[in-house]
Amino acid sequence: MQRFDILDSNTPLLGHHLLEASAGTGKTFTIEHLVARLIEEENFDLDEILVVTFTRAATRELKARVRNTLKSKPPSFNIQKALVLIDQAQIFTIHGFCHRMLTEYAFEAGLGFGLLSEEESDYRAILKTHIADFFRTSLSHEEYSTSQLATLRQDKEALTLKILSLVEKEGDFPIYDSFSASYQKYNALRQKLSFPLHLLDHFSKIRDKTGAIKKPYDVQIALLEKSSLTLEEFETLTASPPILSHLIPENLYKKSADVDVRPLYTFADPLRPILEETSSPLCTLVRIARSVRTTARDALAEKEILAPNDILQKMKDSLALSPFREKVRSRYRAAIIDEFQDTDPIQWNIFKTLFIDDPIPALYLVGDPKQSIYSFRSADIYTYLSAEKAVSKKAHLDTNYRSDPKLIEHLNALFYKDPHFLSLPDAPLPFHPVRHSNIPDRPFPDDKDPVHFFIYETEKIREKSWPSPEIEETTFFPYIATEILSLTKNDDFHFSDFAILVKDRYQAARLKSYLESHNIPTQSKSTDSLIITPTFSLVRSLLEALLDPSEITVKRFLSHIYNHHELTNTDLVTQTITDFARPQTLHEAFRSLYTPTDLDTYSDYYQLAELLLDYEGQTKAPLPKILQFLLTQKDLHRRPLSDSNSVTIMTIHMSKGLEFNIVFALGLINRYTGREDFVRHQKNWLLFNPEHATCQAAIQNQEAEKLRQLYVACTRAKHRLYIPLLRDTKCRPIPLGQASPLELFDPTPTNATYLKPHTLPKIQTKPPHLISPKNPTPTYTPRYLHSYSSLAHTTPQPPTETPTDLPKGAETGLIIHSLLETLVTNPKTDLPTLLKQTLPPHFPYQATLTLLQNALYTPLAPHPFTLAEVAHTYPEVEFLYPQKNAFIKGYIDLVFTHEGQTYLLDWKTNHLPSYDPETLHQAMRHHDYYLQARLYQTALTRHLGHPPAGTYYIFLRGLPTSGILFLPSDK
Repeated sequence: MQRFDILDSNTPLLGHHLLEASAGTGKTFTIEHLVARLIEEENFDLDEILVVTFTRAATRELKARVRNTLKSKPPSFNIQKALVLIDQAQIFTIHGFCHRMLTEYAFEAGLGFGLLSEEESDYRAILKTHIADFFRTSLSHEEYSTSQLATLRQDKEALTLKILSLVEKEGDFPIYDSFSASYQKYNALRQKLSFPLHLLDHFSKIRDKTGAIKKPYDVQIALLEKSSLTLEEFETLTASPPILSHLIPENLYKKSADVDVRPLYTFADPLRPILEETSSPLCTLVRIARSVRTTARDALAEKEILAPNDILQKMKDSLALSPFREKVRSRYRAAIIDEFQDTDPIQWNIFKTLFIDDPIPALYLVGDPKQSIYSFRSADIYTYLSAEKAVSKKAHLDTNYRSDPKLIEHLNALFYKDPHFLSLPDAPLPFHPVRHSNIPDRPFPDDKDPVHFFIYETEKIREKSWPSPEIEETTFFPYIATEILSLTKNDDFHFSDFAILVKDRYQAARLKSYLESHNIPTQSKSTDSLIITPTFSLVRSLLEALLDPSEITVKRFLSHIYNHHELTNTDLVTQTITDFARPQTLHEAFRSLYTPTDLDTYSDYYQLAELLLDYEGQTKAPLPKILQFLLTQKDLHRRPLSDSNSVTIMTIHMSKGLEFNIVFALGLINRYTGREDFVRHQKNWLLFNPEHATCQAAIQNQEAEKLRQLYVACTRAKHRLYIPLLRDTKCRPIPLGQASPLELFDPTPTNATYLKPHTLPKIQTKPPHLISPKNPTPTYTPRYLHSYSSLAHTTPQPPTETPTDLPKGAETGLIIHSLLETLVTNPKTDLPTLLKQTLPPHFPYQATLTLLQNALYTPLAPHPFTLAEVAHTYPEVEFLYPQKNAFIKGYIDLVFTHEGQTYLLDWKTNHLPSYDPETLHQAMRHHDYYLQARLYQTALTRHLGHPPAGTYYIFLRGLPTSGILFLPSDK
């Protein structure tokens, strides 16, 4: 295969290419420079180059790297134009690409202009609704017996999710008969058969220790003797697993080896599948899932909502329409398909139709079949192999720039002992050694090889899992901990240099607990859910409040900021909402209310913001869709802080595409003892049955993928790779499908450490004896940020209702404050017109008009002037100043100057029994307004350098005859 070098100016750029990019060979580097060269040398516009990759995170990284590569190029018209238009770069996931094309060319695609979803936000909700409806309306006795439904008794939500997971699986499930059809089939067969009852004595597992027939087999035997059953009797027969499942050669007693039991097999073999399927809860679930899938597709189509995989199918179908195909095809002159080994047949059909059947100037299929490990996401390695035949130019990236030269040499030697170890059951996939770069090898303080094995040999007895947790904690975990502590003790390496690749989250949890008990810090990737964090709840409640700003939603959001007692303070809530509603950007508004107080919370907040901004940027979704998208996320995991000096623990699947200085490939020794209910073969799902030839073929493909997982795990390291081995000294045969990747690979190590069970001493918990310091340890007083609202001590009292008055509550305060701010800022505003344009429906117009006119034209006693006569006004003045061990922050409703004097003014919409001076003073004391006035006067004094003339408190409902309280600064 020809070598591809993107930096070689003689490398041809046009044409159709298949690029095989082995681990560490600079795939992303090649793609970003390929985009730059197509722009610079072939005069392609940036938006004429389509790049499709696997995940959203990869699209963000690739866009950033393309931008940086373009910046590094010598300035030219084409490069500068591309940089200006970088936000128009056509870099998508496959679902994002199809969604964008179907949305932009909906008419040509034969779609309406209704809702079209790229995400799971809409269709999952509809599927759940259909499952609930199905249980209410579609459980007829002809389809499902009472005993079949009884086997499904469990938590309703858990049952819904289990059915939902089956509905969402790509591919078809087996078709099972309805209960009535199974009944008819059984009776038709039973009448032709004879039941040799006496032969049951020759089989095990059907009697208890006393020799009696086990229950419910005694009842089944009585029913099996009948040549025909009623519907009720058939339901009794299938209410539990059938006795016929035990009538197989494996259960024949040795002493009965010479007995002719063929008549019993003749009876049991044709009836067994009927009874097993009818009594199986799994088969019942599959039948329900098939029915829900059919009805849900009709409902989704009616609402023009597409599931993610339906988007791909719709894209494929729409490409059969010439107008749509030409619209999409005409947009691009080049296409680069990244991670092509993870493509499925539908995706390949889309790319082939668009870019090969009607060729474009440049097409690159970039991937590595050796790293195809996502079959559970429908990735199909056979698609890659078939695409290989459709592309004229094949090349590979053959130089590993990731790893040290000696490590690459050892990996080449390890893999090349059997160059066909990655081959598929029916297709070759040879391993080709890669070259190394000229980077120097990293020195180590020991004499171990770059690939080092650590081996434990023991007898496997009855352990359910292999290795057992006990073996892990007495052999493999101690060795890993010892190596990490040894390499970090002299600062040769840091904890962050190490990664341990595990099989699953359960092994990750055990390892994390062990290492941290020995004072080794760890971080586990994607084990903690982001959905259950307070930050997720906070962001969700904020979006709900913005979408529907009712009292309930606003208080739900504010409950994340204030305690229950503070939320009962109407003035505090009003002031907070007023602050939030000031003209500013959304992020500034949010920041004014909430600032993360620790690094983990900040990381959660940043991750959620990045997720929502990315979704909004790609889909241009309005706020309701953004909230719906957030609420339907199910696999959000907390992103650990990247600067943490700790050992990384992650699964092998998650490690793909990443690199670490030192890697322990621990998960490669684990057997797959947890049997799946279904195995996938081509496009279909089959019940696991080791006797079935098709099932065996599917398991062979799973074994081949385990070896590709081994390749991925072994190619993550830059400097050293540790490979564990666990050997059963009795060499017992391994059950079908359970072998670990390393048992399948079966290496012969030359440089290894043989382990013996031992435990590391735990870190001493006894506190050491410390010598008291000569000088006292300095102490630091915490500093807080306060506002008047947080310092005031008020207890709201229920106001007296006055039906003819303005309504009470926070909403009235907000409206009046906003109107007054507009009027003092723009004195020429026509008040009646303003009210007609801004007042909510049913809000009292005349009462509002009168109140505002009184506020503007009532003399501000004890002075003769009115607010309408004031020329210099400054509404909503923000302040911040230190006081003792805290900061004071707030907003002053109005600062104004008149005849050389400066005044403060605060409007109040409180409803009081009367507005005489004594009542006003009582209200001031009750609500701590004197404290507020003192804070405001202090703030303005610090700013002016001298005290203001005084502070007005205007109780608007008391105007024009009363309601004005003036506090001179000297008082």
